Amino acid sequence: MKTIFAILIVFGLIISHANASDIAQIGKLPTVWDNKYGDEMYAYEKRATAFSPTENTLYIAGIYSSYDRNKKNIEGIWVWKINANGEKTADLKVNEIQGEKLRDIGAMSSTEDGSTILAATLLLSGRTILVKLDAKGGIEFSKKLEEGVHIAKIIKTIDNKYLCIGYQKNDSLLMKIDANGEVLWEKINDRGKDDMFIDGILTEDGGFILIENSGKSAQFFLASSEIWLTKYDSKGEKITEKSFQGRHGSIARGKDGNYAIAYDKSGTAKQDIWIKSFDKDLNEKWNTNITSTDFGLESFNVGSLTNGDYIVTGPIFLRPWVSYIDAAGAKKWDFHNKTMEPASGTDFISKDNDCYIISSVVAITDQRITNKVKVIKFQP
Repeated sequence: MKTIFAILIVFGLIISHANASDIAQIGKLPTVWDNKYGDEMYAYEKRATAFSPTENTLYIAGIYSSYDRNKKNIEGIWVWKINANGEKTADLKVNEIQGEKLRDIGAMSSTEDGSTILAATLLLSGRTILVKLDAKGGIEFSKKLEEGVHIAKIIKTIDNKYLCIGYQKNDSLLMKIDANGEVLWEKINDRGKDDMFIDGILTEDGGFILIENSGKSAQFFLASSEIWLTKYDSKGEKITEKSFQGRHGSIARGKDGNYAIAYDKSGTAKQDIWIKSFDKDLNEKWNTNITSTDFGLESFNVGSLTNGDYIVTGPIFLRPWVSYIDAAGAKKWDFHNKTMEPASGTDFISKDNDCYIISSVVAITDQRITNKVKVIKFQP
């Protein structure tokens, strides 16, 4: 749970960078609904999201804790299910697994039967544990991974298995598991730097394309990095790869087998966000600058629309920012609402023309921090 001191630091950063590049607000975000979720007894922080095409359900997971400082044992992870109308259809809580408290969630994915697979961090040991919860919150399996393993994303494959991508110590890690958590195969990439897989997407032939950062430490946030774009077959064997200067890559598949990568071209505390398009053979088609900002963009994600256009979104100075890019790489509009409640940990998911912005709303009232999870559904 964030402390008041930490929040004040964040707001101090916002004030100190008030002269950063301004993002024009063009038009109005085409919102379908805008909801906040959470019990007043708890503080919530969003950590991972997933979407189930079969259920048309948004899955959100994170950590919760009690506002009462004398109730330190009231904490753990939560999983919610939100339907297309914004109604919460499930609210699950897990306090501990294998006798240990849970500190965080790195990634999640949904299953065909409404279960969820989570990559969680144990509180004391710091090790990652894979957990499968059924639709009622019961634990179907839990499997501790080796020390130093961090899972950034879990991707469901076309054969109903799961790719777990991230890193182990200083090397990129790719691991395929079945629905019971058994490891089918595992691959390690060592490019001689601090390497990690950060995003990925399935290809139509059963393979996948992964985005990898290779560079200096500090999570590639304040240092330069190379982005590796690698195409794999279904067994995890490399087919082809490309690299270019950048960090924080996020990938989406557009129409006609094309792909788009949103990334930060900067190597300093400033951020310079671009979107680059590739065809199915990873040949570059176009490259467009979206925006620049001074240390105000926490993270960003790219998603595709049915017409072949793209949406890039994230928080700038803790307020939602959305940029619309057409299939030819032309930026059509930006949206940045500077008057909304401040929020952190913003994530973005799109399916067809339904787009969701998910974030933890942060406010300080009566000497305490109020955290709720906010979801905005919009249709460009």
